Amino acid sequence: MGSGRTEERSVDRSNDVVAGPSGPEHWYAEVRALRADTRARRSARIDAARRAGCTGVHFTSGGAGGATLTGAAHVELARQAAELGLLYGVAPIGPRQLAMSEPWADYWLLEARDRPTQELTSRLGDSGRPVWLRVESADVPRALEVVDALVVAGCRRIVVVCTSAPWSRDVGLGAIAQLRRESGLDVGWSEATGDQDLLRAAHRRYGARHLVVRVELEGEGRPGLGLDPSEVAALRAGLAEPRRPSAPVVASDREDELALAVG
Repeated sequence: MGSGRTEERSVDRSNDVVAGPSGPEHWYAEVRALRADTRARRSARIDAARRAGCTGVHFTSGGAGGATLTGAAHVELARQAAELGLLYGVAPIGPRQLAMSEPWADYWLLEARDRPTQELTSRLGDSGRPVWLRVESADVPRALEVVDALVVAGCRRIVVVCTSAPWSRDVGLGAIAQLRRESGLDVGWSEATGDQDLLRAAHRRYGARHLVVRVELEGEGRPGLGLDPSEVAALRAGLAEPRRPSAPVVASDREDELALAVG
């Protein structure tokens, strides 16, 4: 468990949302940066996040064919996101990229498994931007260590988003409640596979207040590779509806956690 006390992890809670009948209010889109993409296609990915009804969008270079975006590309994409009313996020790989991105980044996405350096966490604190910390659900102690480091560095707007480890069959939704209890912070769920039952469970059963979803262009989304905008929009609408008293049970052989009512 991290060494910082819960009361030391005070954050700006003016934008808090409450999970419940109205559903999660903050949906963030993760879209792919591909080497084969033209400028128009990358712009279309930004628009897909808007059509999905997301609050913000950030690019990921992971996976086959992934591309690392340059500063110039980020500037153009951030401008397009702003024009569409979206926040634009960046996953800084170091202090230099953070400094270059700071004028146009609305939030930072940080991977706990990468163990950010003291210099990077210090720059994150100085920026004043919200930090979305993504942590594999099997590694709660590391997440708490990184949270402590961010708080010491001066970060006051931190959201922890859990995700399942790619090497584990244990989905680990229980980490949502554990991290919320032990960190005192808002906790959400990040889901790159497009598993809608898992997203419903993360919110309705485990209380994830924010969701990060992989959004694909129409025709690209397929099982295990995200959702297209219409699927995300439908999921958002479904989670916004009050739960029915007698919801069906959706069973899964992956983990007992998915034997649950999803409404």
